[in-house]
Amino acid sequence: MEPQAEGAERQKEMKMEKEMEVPPTEDLMREHGVLKRILLVYEDSVKRLVGEKPMDPYRVYPVIFNAAVVTRRFVEDYHQQLEEQYVFPVFLKEGEQVDLVRVLLEQHTAARQLTDLILMLPGFQTGITGGNGFNCLSFCPCISACMNPMRHGKTQFCFPLFAN
Repeated sequence: MEPQAEGAERQKEMKMEKEMEVPPTEDLMREHGVLKRILLVYEDSVKRLVGEKPMDPYRVYPVIFNAAVVTRRFVEDYHQQLEEQYVFPVFLKEGEQVDLVRVLLEQHTAARQLTDLILMLPGFQTGITGGNGFNCLSFCPCISACMNPMRHGKTQFCFPLFAN
């Protein structure tokens, strides 16, 4: 390929990359969509655990376990870390939404503890729980309660302010 053609091709690639760039606030909002879907998994699992929907422990428990793995790896270890390192300090520095940021940090911590509990329950990977389904029944609603307010607080108050 001639140098001139290579340069034109590279310019096209750079233009496409720039057009595909997403502002950080939009990226964080999209990540909240992942969180919302994980919460739907937990909510559906609770319905199965209490008998409102058909229950197959060999499917439900591994689904709960895998939702907790995704929560840990993506939501907690990636998404929340970005918020805690880049978004929240801006508000604290500016004195904006300080109480909300403190509550969100507490909710992050509580949600991590609940995820720890689910990941430690024996048998959840295989569905052979040895009676730990009751424990999970109490954890899943708590995770939803912890994370749903976080999503609403951030989307209604934090991100609009951060975008400005």
